[in-house]
Amino acid sequence: MHSFLKEFLVEDSNSDKLHHHGYHRIYPWFLKHLKNQKIQLLEIGIDQAESIKLWCEYFSEIDIYGLDCAEKNFNHPRVKLY
Repeated sequence: MHSFLKEFLVEDSNSDKLHHHGYHRIYPWFLKHLKNQKIQLLEIGIDQAESIKLWCEYFSEIDIYGLDCAEKNFNHPRVKLY
């Protein structure tokens, strides 16, 4: 496995982006250059917030805005849910 793939796998996340869709194979090609930059991310449809855990762990400086049709309970200083 390439080192950037290992770097993207986050143990604390059960995100379907990894386990169902397998996006960990392509995300590093598009996201690695942003890993240590200050970024903002909008996630539409957050389900159980597993991918939010993934983004918080992968990106060192990220502000995440999550949007879902149902109220969610997820507490993190860099995350705001709507």
